[in-house]
Amino acid sequence: MGGHIYPAVAIVDELKNIDPNTQILFLGTQDGMESTGIPSSSYDFDTIQAFPLICPLYSPQNLLFRFYLIKSMIYSWEKLRDFEPHVVLDTGGYVFAPVCLSGKFLEGVKMVIQEQNSKPGDCELGSFFFC
Repeated sequence: MGGHIYPAVAIVDELKNIDPNTQILFLGTQDGMESTGIPSSSYDFDTIQAFPLICPLYSPQNLLFRFYLIKSMIYSWEKLRDFEPHVVLDTGGYVFAPVCLSGKFLEGVKMVIQEQNSKPGDCELGSFFFC
């Protein structure tokens, strides 16, 4: 599993130890490491479409990024609305950008960032404004 997945699983393992009735839902991409790592850890996993920014930022591949971000936010919002979370936890990766943004449209949902690196990634730097 990846560097964003291990911390997330460790955190939710501890939450489940504190309260076994805690419901957990991981969101990730169909092709990401989380698509195999999370289901093998026995937690619920659902997919969204998420698209990373390509470096350099002026890359032609980024021309449609805003469209893709809005599309990803809609998928994320639907998943979060149906799950009705109290907290959304960010442990990194570009998947969190649409999840964090869409979570702001759900009343009462708290956002929490856990950054395990000494230098936060671009998505985490942006998500600080929403938590």
